[in-house]
Amino acid sequence: MQRYLIRRILQMIPLLFFLSILIFLIMFLMPGDPIDMMVMGNPNLKAEDIARLKKVWGFDDPFPLRYYKWLRQAVLHGDLGFSYHWKVPVIQIVGERLPNTLVLMTASLLLSLLIAVPLGIFSARRQYSFADYLLTVFAFIGQAMPTFWFGLMMILVFSIFLKNSSGGPLLPPGGMMDIGSTASIFSWGRLKYLIMPAFVLGLHNITSWMRFIRSTMLEVINQDYIRTARAKGLKERVVIYKHAFRNAMIPMITLLAMSIPSLVGGATLTETVFAWNGIGRMTYDSVMNKDYSVAMASLMFSAIMVVVGNLLADIMYAVVDPRVRYD
Repeated sequence: MQRYLIRRILQMIPLLFFLSILIFLIMFLMPGDPIDMMVMGNPNLKAEDIARLKKVWGFDDPFPLRYYKWLRQAVLHGDLGFSYHWKVPVIQIVGERLPNTLVLMTASLLLSLLIAVPLGIFSARRQYSFADYLLTVFAFIGQAMPTFWFGLMMILVFSIFLKNSSGGPLLPPGGMMDIGSTASIFSWGRLKYLIMPAFVLGLHNITSWMRFIRSTMLEVINQDYIRTARAKGLKERVVIYKHAFRNAMIPMITLLAMSIPSLVGGATLTETVFAWNGIGRMTYDSVMNKDYSVAMASLMFSAIMVVVGNLLADIMYAVVDPRVRYD
């Protein structure tokens, strides 16, 4: 396993290098730059001042030179650059917002698993029943529902229509905590802000995982060893959760690992709708404001999550399935 991990990590280096070139090229081809945004805010700037600023900040350099400067600065010196929009170093704003996104992603994953796994097993055990058809309709609707629209509907229902005992909204429509609050993340004062974003972010995972677990469970529970376990007189709960579910979860590992980077992408819309101060909202704001340094950092973070997600999937195969060996 150790040699396999070293080999995979070494393979990640050229892959991330290629992805960085591709992402930087896309950012380079985008029209406009931070200087153009500055001109919009101050139209009195003269053309010679604009040209001088672009030369000083390197925005008139050709693509190879600009990429080389960014790569040398980021890799050799660990400096991700300076945010022209927030007027702080990129590493500072990433360090402030990354924990918020990790909290949202973790809550979304846990919520998705807690809902999708029981519903998937329940649907498989009651194949072609009314409940099975009802869950199938729910899965199709959840897959087709746009994230931003579902988030707005959640705000409309739980923040406008439904009220708590004091007459305020049942759940806050946005933000991360009450103004001036120092409550713990596990307190209700913080958790109430997390409920709607976590559910909206995890909706597609809930519906897709539920259908996937149903499908794999149906394949497993019809195997001979499951019938043998039942013939031995084992309780149905033991047959389902100890024998069938563990084998049904093996294909689920890939889906689970690859959902991690998709959560980062989905967080862009979710965090924007709910004003959640995380990496996703930072990506949206940086792209809209042509803040290339911040956009590169956030998009490279997403690329790293994809590569690490694949590696975690391979490791989990060996943990769940004793037949898998990498040595």
